[in-house]
Amino acid sequence: DKTMADIPFPGWDEVEKERRQPEPNVWLTVKDSDGNVVRRVSGPAKKGMHRITWDLRFPSTSVIGTLGSWPMQEPQGIMAAPGDYTATLDKQVDGQVTQLSDPVSFKVERMYNSLMQEAEPKAVVAFWQEVADMQRTTTAMGTELQDIGTRINRLKQALSQSQSEPGELDAQWFELYNQYEDLAERLNGNKAKAEVGAIPAVGINHRIFVAMMGTAYSTYGPTPTHRQSLDIAAKELEIFSKDLQQLVNRDIPAFEQKLEAAKAPRVPGQSW
Repeated sequence: DKTMADIPFPGWDEVEKERRQPEPNVWLTVKDSDGNVVRRVSGPAKKGMHRITWDLRFPSTSVIGTLGSWPMQEPQGIMAAPGDYTATLDKQVDGQVTQLSDPVSFKVERMYNSLMQEAEPKAVVAFWQEVADMQRTTTAMGTELQDIGTRINRLKQALSQSQSEPGELDAQWFELYNQYEDLAERLNGNKAKAEVGAIPAVGINHRIFVAMMGTAYSTYGPTPTHRQSLDIAAKELEIFSKDLQQLVNRDIPAFEQKLEAAKAPRVPGQSW
C-alpha cells in the first residue's frame, strides 16, 4: 500500500475461510432430448469472451489418474449419438450453482452416410455405454488390484519383522500372494506369456477390448462376435468380483489379525 495506511487484520477465522475457498467455476452442461445429462464441461471463470468446446463424447469412465491411449493424452468417453441436445451455462461459487442462461438447443448430425447398412445410432451408443459401464468397473478393480499387490508385499515385510517362528504364517502369506496373482491373471491375462510376446490366456479386459475396439470408431453397430465377447466378460466379471471382495474383506484382514498377534509392525491402511 503506497499510502502506508494501516491494514486491519480480519482475523484467523476469515483467513482460514479464504484458504479453504475453492476456485469459482463455469459449467457448460449438455443434455440429450430426454433431459439426461450427457456431459458437463468446465470453463474459465474470468472476464472477457471465452469459448467452451464439447467434443461430442460422454465423459471417460476410466479411473481418475489413468492415462489415455495413443494418440490421445487423456482418456476419452464414448461418442454421443446424432440427435437433439441442449446446452446450459452455470456458475459455481463456494459450492453453490447458479444458472446463467436458458437452455440453448442444437443438433448433432452425422457427417457421412455409408452405403452399407448400419444399426440405429441409439442402439450403437447403447452398446458403447454397456462397454463403458463395464470398463468403469474393471479399471477400478485393476487399480485396487495394484494396491493389493503393494499391500501384500508390505505384509511380507511386516511378517519378516514379526515375533513369529518361520513356517505357518509364511505359508499363509504365500497363499494370499497366489490368490492375488490368480486374480491379476483372470483380469489381464498371463504375465509370463505377455513378457515374451506370446499370446496370453484371454482375460476379462481383453474380451472388453475386443468388444470396444471393433465398434468404438464405427457406427455400423456390434457384430455377434462383439456381443458374445462382452457377454462372456460380464459373466466372468461377476465371479471375479466376488473372489476379489473375499480377498479384500476376509482373507487379507484375517491374515493381518494374525500378524497383529505376532506383534508385527502395521502396514499403511491397516486398522489400529
